[in-house]
Amino acid sequence: MLVDGDRDLRDKNRCEKRVACDPSALVEARVVPAREIANRRREATPERPKPRVYNNIMFDERTIDSEWTGVYELTVADEDGYERVETHERFVNGGGELRDRVLNEATLIERRLLGYVIARSKLDAAEAFDLSRAYDLKLHRLRGCASFFEYMERVLHYAPHTARERLRVSRALVGLPVMSAALSQGELAYSHVRELTRVATCDTERVWLGAIEHRNSTDVQAMVAGRALGDLPTDPQRRDLKPKRMALELPPDVMALWREARKALADERGSSDVTDVALLETLCRRFLNPGSEEGPPQRLAIWSVPSAATASRSVPVASSMSRITSWSALAAMRGSSAT
Repeated sequence: MLVDGDRDLRDKNRCEKRVACDPSALVEARVVPAREIANRRREATPERPKPRVYNNIMFDERTIDSEWTGVYELTVADEDGYERVETHERFVNGGGELRDRVLNEATLIERRLLGYVIARSKLDAAEAFDLSRAYDLKLHRLRGCASFFEYMERVLHYAPHTARERLRVSRALVGLPVMSAALSQGELAYSHVRELTRVATCDTERVWLGAIEHRNSTDVQAMVAGRALGDLPTDPQRRDLKPKRMALELPPDVMALWREARKALADERGSSDVTDVALLETLCRRFLNPGSEEGPPQRLAIWSVPSAATASRSVPVASSMSRITSWSALAAMRGSSAT
Protein backbone atom coordinates (compact mmCIF):
# COMPACT_ATOMS: atom_id res chain seq x y z
CA MET A 1 0.00 0.00 0.00
CA LEU A 2 1.42 3.39 -1.14
CA VAL A 3 1.23 6.45 0.98
CA ASP A 4 0.54 9.85 -0.47
CA GLY A 5 4.21 10.80 -0.60
CA ASP A 6 5.16 7.68 -2.50
CA ARG A 7 2.28 8.21 -4.96
CA ASP A 8 3.38 11.75 -5.66
CA LEU A 9 6.95 10.60 -6.23
CA ARG A 10 5.80 7.94 -8.68
CA ASP A 11 3.69 10.40 -10.66
CA LYS A 12 6.64 12.79 -10.81
CA ASN A 13 8.93 10.11 -12.24
CA ARG A 14 6.33 9.19 -14.87
CA CYS A 15 6.03 12.82 -15.91
CA GLU A 16 9.80 13.18 -16.28
CA LYS A 17 9.97 10.02 -18.39
CA ARG A 18 7.13 11.25 -20.60
CA VAL A 19 8.89 14.55 -21.18
CA ALA A 20 12.20 12.89 -21.87
CA CYS A 21 10.63 10.54 -24.43
CA ASP A 22 8.54 13.24 -26.16
CA PRO A 23 10.31 14.10 -29.50
CA SER A 24 8.79 17.57 -29.64
CA ALA A 25 10.22 18.33 -26.25
CA LEU A 26 13.65 17.16 -27.36
CA VAL A 27 13.54 19.27 -30.53
CA GLU A 28 12.46 22.30 -28.56
CA ALA A 29 15.26 21.73 -26.08
CA ARG A 30 17.84 21.71 -28.89
CA VAL A 31 16.48 24.58 -30.96
CA VAL A 32 16.06 27.18 -28.27
CA PRO A 33 19.75 27.37 -27.25
CA ALA A 34 20.84 27.54 -30.94
CA ARG A 35 18.54 30.50 -31.56
CA GLU A 36 19.87 32.25 -28.52
CA ILE A 37 23.47 31.71 -29.65
CA ALA A 38 22.67 33.00 -33.13
CA ASN A 39 21.01 36.08 -31.69
CA ARG A 40 23.99 36.76 -29.48
CA ARG A 41 26.39 36.46 -32.41
CA ARG A 42 24.24 38.74 -34.53
CA GLU A 43 24.20 41.35 -31.80
CA ALA A 44 27.95 41.13 -31.33
CA THR A 45 28.71 41.50 -35.08
CA PRO A 46 28.91 45.16 -36.20
CA GLU A 47 26.78 46.24 -39.12
CA ARG A 48 28.49 46.29 -42.51
CA PRO A 49 28.40 49.56 -44.42
CA LYS A 50 25.90 49.83 -47.22
CA PRO A 51 27.37 49.44 -50.71
CA ARG A 52 27.45 52.26 -53.19
CA VAL A 53 26.41 51.61 -56.79
CA TYR A 54 28.06 53.26 -59.82
CA ASN A 55 26.15 52.35 -62.99
CA ASN A 56 25.29 48.84 -61.77
CA ILE A 57 28.83 48.36 -60.41
CA MET A 58 28.76 47.76 -56.66
CA PHE A 59 31.60 48.81 -54.37
CA ASP A 60 32.06 48.73 -50.63
CA GLU A 61 32.02 52.10 -48.84
CA ARG A 62 35.30 51.40 -47.14
CA THR A 63 37.13 50.35 -50.31
CA ILE A 64 35.66 52.99 -52.62
CA ASP A 65 36.70 55.78 -50.29
CA SER A 66 40.14 54.62 -49.18
CA GLU A 67 41.75 51.46 -50.56
CA TRP A 68 40.08 50.57 -53.86
CA THR A 69 41.85 51.34 -57.14
CA GLY A 70 40.64 50.57 -60.65
CA VAL A 71 38.23 51.66 -63.36
CA TYR A 72 34.56 52.43 -62.79
CA GLU A 73 31.75 54.29 -64.52
CA LEU A 74 29.95 57.29 -63.10
CA THR A 75 26.79 59.01 -64.35
CA VAL A 76 27.09 62.81 -64.24
CA ALA A 77 24.89 65.68 -65.41
CA ASP A 78 26.09 68.70 -67.33
CA GLU A 79 24.93 72.33 -67.01
CA ASP A 80 21.91 71.75 -69.27
CA GLY A 81 20.73 68.80 -67.22
CA TYR A 82 21.72 66.08 -69.71
CA GLU A 83 23.24 62.96 -68.18
CA ARG A 84 26.27 61.18 -69.54
CA VAL A 85 28.43 58.27 -68.42
CA GLU A 86 32.06 58.96 -67.64
CA THR A 87 34.77 56.37 -67.08
CA HIS A 88 36.98 57.14 -64.10
CA GLU A 89 40.10 55.51 -62.77
CA ARG A 90 41.30 55.56 -59.18
CA PHE A 91 45.07 55.17 -58.90
CA VAL A 92 47.96 55.82 -56.55
CA ASN A 93 50.43 58.43 -57.76
CA GLY A 94 54.17 58.50 -57.19
CA GLY A 95 53.77 60.14 -53.79
CA GLY A 96 51.49 57.39 -52.52
CA GLU A 97 48.34 59.53 -52.72
CA LEU A 98 45.03 58.27 -54.09
CA ARG A 99 43.86 60.16 -57.15
CA ASP A 100 40.91 60.02 -59.54
CA ARG A 101 40.98 60.86 -63.26
CA VAL A 102 38.65 60.67 -66.24
CA LEU A 103 39.60 58.29 -69.07
CA ASN A 104 38.86 59.43 -72.61
CA GLU A 105 37.69 57.15 -75.41
CA ALA A 106 41.12 56.81 -77.04
CA THR A 107 42.65 55.53 -73.81
CA LEU A 108 39.85 53.00 -73.35
CA ILE A 109 40.19 51.72 -76.93
CA GLU A 110 43.93 51.31 -76.58
CA ARG A 111 43.51 49.38 -73.33
CA ARG A 112 41.01 47.06 -74.98
CA LEU A 113 43.33 46.47 -77.94
CA LEU A 114 46.21 45.60 -75.62
CA GLY A 115 43.89 43.24 -73.80
CA TYR A 116 43.08 41.54 -77.10
CA VAL A 117 46.79 40.98 -77.74
CA ILE A 118 47.27 39.24 -74.40
CA ALA A 119 44.10 37.19 -74.82
CA ARG A 120 45.15 36.15 -78.33
CA SER A 121 48.57 34.98 -77.11
CA LYS A 122 46.96 32.90 -74.36
CA LEU A 123 44.55 31.40 -76.88
CA ASP A 124 47.40 30.55 -79.26
CA ALA A 125 49.25 28.78 -76.46
CA ALA A 126 46.18 26.75 -75.52
CA GLU A 127 45.54 25.84 -79.15
CA ALA A 128 49.17 24.77 -79.66
CA PHE A 129 48.95 22.41 -76.69
CA ASP A 130 45.68 20.86 -77.92
CA LEU A 131 46.94 20.55 -81.51
CA SER A 132 49.98 18.62 -80.35
CA ARG A 133 47.86 16.27 -78.25
CA ALA A 134 45.33 15.82 -81.06
CA TYR A 135 48.16 14.92 -83.45
CA ASP A 136 49.45 12.27 -81.04
CA LEU A 137 45.96 10.85 -80.54
CA LYS A 138 45.29 10.83 -84.32
CA LEU A 139 42.11 12.80 -83.84
CA HIS A 140 41.58 13.12 -87.59
CA ARG A 141 40.45 9.51 -87.78
CA LEU A 142 37.32 10.35 -85.81
CA ARG A 143 36.25 12.63 -88.67
CA GLY A 144 37.24 10.24 -91.42
CA CYS A 145 40.14 12.38 -92.67
CA ALA A 146 43.13 10.80 -94.36
CA SER A 147 45.66 12.99 -92.54
CA PHE A 148 45.79 15.48 -89.73
CA PHE A 149 46.40 18.32 -92.18
CA GLU A 150 43.20 17.46 -93.99
CA TYR A 151 41.45 17.60 -90.62
CA MET A 152 42.86 21.06 -89.96
CA GLU A 153 41.75 22.28 -93.39
CA ARG A 154 38.23 20.86 -93.35
CA VAL A 155 37.28 21.03 -89.67
CA LEU A 156 39.44 23.86 -88.29
CA HIS A 157 39.28 25.88 -91.54
CA TYR A 158 43.00 26.54 -91.85
CA ALA A 159 44.73 27.14 -95.16
CA PRO A 160 47.21 24.38 -96.14
CA HIS A 161 50.35 26.40 -95.43
CA THR A 162 48.93 27.88 -92.22
CA ALA A 163 47.92 24.43 -90.99
CA ARG A 164 51.44 23.08 -91.44
CA GLU A 165 52.98 26.08 -89.72
CA ARG A 166 50.59 25.81 -86.79
CA LEU A 167 51.35 22.14 -86.29
CA ARG A 168 55.09 22.70 -86.67
CA VAL A 169 55.07 25.39 -84.00
CA SER A 170 52.93 23.33 -81.64
CA ARG A 171 55.26 20.34 -81.95
CA ALA A 172 58.31 22.55 -81.39
CA LEU A 173 56.84 24.18 -78.27
CA VAL A 174 56.76 20.79 -76.55
CA GLY A 175 60.52 21.04 -76.08
CA LEU A 176 60.58 24.78 -75.30
CA PRO A 177 59.10 25.22 -71.80
CA VAL A 178 60.24 28.82 -71.23
CA MET A 179 58.85 30.02 -74.54
CA SER A 180 55.59 28.13 -73.97
CA ALA A 181 55.15 29.78 -70.56
CA ALA A 182 55.82 33.25 -72.01
CA LEU A 183 53.24 32.67 -74.75
CA SER A 184 50.61 31.35 -72.33
CA GLN A 185 51.05 34.39 -70.06
CA GLY A 186 50.68 36.87 -72.90
CA GLU A 187 54.28 38.07 -72.68
CA LEU A 188 55.24 36.85 -76.16
CA ALA A 189 53.39 37.14 -79.47
CA TYR A 190 52.73 34.16 -81.69
CA SER A 191 54.52 35.82 -84.62
CA HIS A 192 57.72 35.88 -82.54
CA VAL A 193 57.25 32.27 -81.44
CA ARG A 194 56.73 31.11 -85.03
CA GLU A 195 60.14 32.46 -86.05
CA LEU A 196 62.00 31.46 -82.90
CA THR A 197 60.95 27.81 -83.18
CA ARG A 198 63.10 27.57 -86.33
CA VAL A 199 66.36 28.13 -84.45
CA ALA A 200 65.75 27.92 -80.68
CA THR A 201 66.29 24.77 -78.63
CA CYS A 202 65.83 23.96 -74.97
CA ASP A 203 69.39 25.15 -74.27
CA THR A 204 69.27 28.36 -76.32
CA GLU A 205 65.69 29.61 -75.89
CA ARG A 206 66.54 31.93 -72.98
CA VAL A 207 69.30 33.57 -75.02
CA TRP A 208 66.96 34.12 -77.95
CA LEU A 209 64.21 35.53 -75.74
CA GLY A 210 66.65 38.05 -74.32
CA ALA A 211 67.92 39.00 -77.78
CA ILE A 212 64.48 39.72 -79.30
CA GLU A 213 63.24 41.88 -76.43
CA HIS A 214 61.61 45.11 -77.68
CA ARG A 215 61.78 43.91 -81.30
CA ASN A 216 58.93 43.48 -83.75
CA SER A 217 58.21 40.39 -85.83
CA THR A 218 60.07 41.74 -88.89
CA ASP A 219 63.25 42.21 -86.87
CA VAL A 220 62.93 38.73 -85.41
CA GLN A 221 62.48 37.24 -88.87
CA ALA A 222 65.65 39.00 -90.05
CA MET A 223 67.58 37.68 -87.05
CA VAL A 224 66.44 34.10 -87.64
CA ALA A 225 67.21 34.14 -91.37
CA GLY A 226 70.58 32.57 -92.15
CA ARG A 227 70.78 30.55 -88.94
CA ALA A 228 70.06 26.88 -88.34
CA LEU A 229 68.47 25.07 -85.44
CA GLY A 230 70.68 25.38 -82.38
CA ASP A 231 72.53 28.54 -83.47
CA LEU A 232 72.83 31.54 -81.17
CA PRO A 233 71.98 35.16 -82.05
CA THR A 234 75.69 35.96 -81.96
CA ASP A 235 76.61 33.30 -84.53
CA PRO A 236 77.31 34.61 -88.04
CA GLN A 237 74.54 34.31 -90.58
CA ARG A 238 75.08 31.98 -93.53
CA ARG A 239 73.86 33.08 -96.91
CA ASP A 240 73.12 29.52 -98.01
CA LEU A 241 70.50 29.22 -95.24
CA LYS A 242 68.53 32.34 -96.14
CA PRO A 243 65.30 31.20 -97.79
CA LYS A 244 64.06 32.58 -101.10
CA ARG A 245 60.35 33.21 -101.46
CA MET A 246 58.50 31.63 -104.39
CA ALA A 247 54.73 31.84 -104.81
CA LEU A 248 52.80 29.43 -107.01
CA GLU A 249 49.27 29.61 -108.37
CA LEU A 250 48.15 26.11 -109.32
CA PRO A 251 44.93 24.92 -110.94
CA PRO A 252 42.86 22.39 -108.99
CA ASP A 253 44.09 19.34 -110.92
CA VAL A 254 47.76 20.24 -110.44
CA MET A 255 47.10 20.99 -106.77
CA ALA A 256 45.59 17.52 -106.43
CA LEU A 257 48.77 16.05 -107.94
CA TRP A 258 50.84 18.09 -105.48
CA ARG A 259 48.91 16.66 -102.56
CA GLU A 260 49.14 13.11 -103.90
CA ALA A 261 52.90 13.51 -104.27
CA ARG A 262 53.15 14.79 -100.70
CA LYS A 263 51.13 11.85 -99.39
CA ALA A 264 53.27 9.37 -101.34
CA LEU A 265 56.47 10.91 -99.94
CA ALA A 266 55.02 10.87 -96.42
CA ASP A 267 54.14 7.18 -96.75
CA GLU A 268 57.62 6.47 -98.05
CA ARG A 269 59.31 8.24 -95.15
CA GLY A 270 56.84 7.00 -92.54
CA SER A 271 55.97 10.50 -91.35
CA SER A 272 53.10 12.80 -92.23
CA ASP A 273 55.15 15.93 -91.52
CA VAL A 274 56.54 16.65 -95.00
CA THR A 275 57.27 20.31 -95.62
CA ASP A 276 56.93 22.12 -98.93
CA VAL A 277 60.71 22.46 -99.12
CA ALA A 278 61.27 18.73 -98.65
CA LEU A 279 58.64 17.84 -101.24
CA LEU A 280 59.89 20.28 -103.86
CA GLU A 281 63.51 19.23 -103.34
CA THR A 282 62.62 15.55 -103.71
CA LEU A 283 60.62 16.18 -106.87
CA CYS A 284 63.43 18.19 -108.48
CA ARG A 285 66.16 15.69 -107.59
CA ARG A 286 64.19 12.70 -108.79
CA PHE A 287 63.26 14.43 -112.02
CA LEU A 288 66.85 15.36 -112.79
CA ASN A 289 68.34 12.11 -111.47
CA PRO A 290 65.78 9.29 -111.46
CA GLY A 291 66.32 6.52 -109.00
CA SER A 292 67.89 8.46 -106.15
CA GLU A 293 67.61 11.71 -104.22
CA GLU A 294 71.39 12.17 -104.01
CA GLY A 295 71.90 12.68 -107.75
CA PRO A 296 73.66 9.65 -109.35
CA PRO A 297 74.65 9.90 -113.00
CA GLN A 298 71.79 9.46 -115.43
CA ARG A 299 71.63 6.48 -117.77
CA LEU A 300 71.02 7.44 -121.39
CA ALA A 301 70.40 5.12 -124.33
CA ILE A 302 72.12 6.21 -127.56
CA TRP A 303 71.62 4.61 -130.94
CA SER A 304 73.99 5.44 -133.79
CA VAL A 305 73.13 4.81 -137.47
CA PRO A 306 76.34 4.72 -139.57
CA SER A 307 76.27 6.48 -142.92
CA ALA A 308 77.36 5.04 -146.22
CA ALA A 309 80.73 6.74 -145.95
CA THR A 310 81.49 5.27 -142.56
CA ALA A 311 79.84 1.88 -143.04
CA SER A 312 83.20 0.13 -143.54
CA ARG A 313 84.80 1.90 -140.55
CA SER A 314 84.36 0.82 -136.98
CA VAL A 315 82.50 3.41 -134.90
CA PRO A 316 82.99 3.33 -131.06
CA VAL A 317 79.32 3.47 -130.12
CA ALA A 318 77.76 1.63 -127.23
CA SER A 319 75.77 -1.34 -128.38
CA SER A 320 72.81 -0.97 -126.03
CA MET A 321 73.30 1.68 -123.32
CA SER A 322 76.16 3.93 -122.28
CA ARG A 323 76.68 5.37 -118.81
CA ILE A 324 77.14 9.11 -119.29
CA THR A 325 78.61 11.04 -116.40
CA SER A 326 78.42 14.55 -117.89
CA TRP A 327 77.21 16.52 -120.88
CA SER A 328 80.81 16.99 -122.01
CA ALA A 329 81.26 13.21 -122.27
CA LEU A 330 78.07 13.01 -124.33
CA ALA A 331 79.33 15.71 -126.67
CA ALA A 332 82.69 13.92 -127.06
CA MET A 333 80.93 10.68 -128.00
CA ARG A 334 78.81 12.44 -130.54
CA GLY A 335 81.92 14.02 -132.05
CA SER A 336 83.71 10.69 -132.32
CA SER A 337 80.70 9.07 -133.97
CA ALA A 338 80.50 11.89 -136.51
CA THR A 339 84.10 11.37 -137.60
